[in-house]
Amino acid sequence: MRSHWKVVAALVAIALISVPALAQDDPAAVQRSTDTDGFGLRGWGPRVGLAADPDQVVAGVHFDLGEFAPQVWFQPDVLLGFGDDVTSLVASAPVWYRFEDVKSRVTPYVGGALAVGVFNVDKKDNDDTNVEFGLQVGGGGEWRLKSGNRFAVELRLDLVDVWDAVVVAGWTF
Repeated sequence: MRSHWKVVAALVAIALISVPALAQDDPAAVQRSTDTDGFGLRGWGPRVGLAADPDQVVAGVHFDLGEFAPQVWFQPDVLLGFGDDVTSLVASAPVWYRFEDVKSRVTPYVGGALAVGVFNVDKKDNDDTNVEFGLQVGGGGEWRLKSGNRFAVELRLDLVDVWDAVVVAGWTF
């Protein structure tokens, strides 16, 4: 494998080590990551990160649509990627299971997503556009910030097409 995996691993490690310091210091920070139950718009926010194969910098937005079952949360997102002579637009529909009973400032989660991506490959003679469908698995951790907003670090691996892996950091307002 290329060295991009080392970069992704280093970014994940740095984020996981440094971000808990941003969370509240009191026991109230161990509350649920979402303040309301049920399905509906609970928040939104930006996401930034790195993707592998094609190797890209990604940025986009996600929408916290709440729970449709206890501890099962839906947070679709759209990411725009640049790099490796490719421009990409990927939309995904992840379903996450939150481990809310963990007595920590971090709420871990795992799950999977269906994704569709449009990849425009820059070639010397002309451009080539491909549409890829993917199945992703992954997980992450989310922290409540002093402001009341939430910060998360997430890693997804693709089982079918799209990116081989993507690591993002996101804020929910």
